[in-house]
Amino acid sequence: MSRALMMLAFMTAIGSASAGDVQDAPCVTGVVRLAPVASEVADGGGTLFVHLRDVSSRSGPPSAVITITSPSYPQSFSVCGDDQMIPAMPSDPLLGRYRVIARHSFSGKPMVEEGWTGRFDGEDGNGVAAGAVVEILVDEKLE
Repeated sequence: MSRALMMLAFMTAIGSASAGDVQDAPCVTGVVRLAPVASEVADGGGTLFVHLRDVSSRSGPPSAVITITSPSYPQSFSVCGDDQMIPAMPSDPLLGRYRVIARHSFSGKPMVEEGWTGRFDGEDGNGVAAGAVVEILVDEKLE
């Protein structure tokens, strides 16, 4: 049984969900754009990581993450409850407020490693809730 169906069964059993709640649960959606400093990213290749991090957390794993291989900018995205790193009932769908971080990595890996080829980051650090539509400007080259 999928996580979404298990969650729906659980929430329906306790009287807090209806049949459309899980599928219709809001996601954080938006578009990632490139600043001039990140123009070399536009040549293609690499991987775009978009992750949500709880506004109160500065370390540890992100709350949810998606990866897009060989993105085409501007790149649209949608991060939903199914993208959570550590799913736990009843925390699907996304609850809380999140910083939205976009990272383009030429190595295809989200973390810095010795001998890596570079990455570019952008962030909406205002703290958004599920249902928000955001625009992330990738404007910081990390070396």
